[in-house]
Amino acid sequence: MKWTISQAEFNKLTQAERKFFTVEKTAKKKGKGYGAPGSKKAAWVSYGDLPKLGTRVRRKYEIFCGGFLYFYDNTLSEYLKEVNGKVKGAGNKFLTYFKGKSFNHTMRFEWGADKQKPGRRRVTIYLTPPAGNPDPPSPPAPPPPETSN
Repeated sequence: MKWTISQAEFNKLTQAERKFFTVEKTAKKKGKGYGAPGSKKAAWVSYGDLPKLGTRVRRKYEIFCGGFLYFYDNTLSEYLKEVNGKVKGAGNKFLTYFKGKSFNHTMRFEWGADKQKPGRRRVTIYLTPPAGNPDPPSPPAPPPPETSN
């Protein structure tokens, strides 16, 4: 599991931190970027009507979601290795659905203004490869802002 960030953000990281991130590859053709219809980079979940959150709170939420997704990817891939060939009947449909699927997701967070609620904020989380049922459930909404640094 990795986070996707801009090249400018990536350049600020230490060598040790870089292993957890991948650089966003921006699409040159219109309609092929994040959230475009048919894109492999569709929104996983979006939360609006949020108060303004500081950089520290946003980063904590991103780390929380990353841990949530890492746990899901790791647990499901280990489970599938464990039960492969042992499950018969209806349970085998579950294994067939996940055959060849990737459990190495990349997340990207887009923080910005909520166009439907002036003065409020919105976060959209993108997941690559896209989530599909019964792929990872959506994480909970971000926490309220912290009262102190």
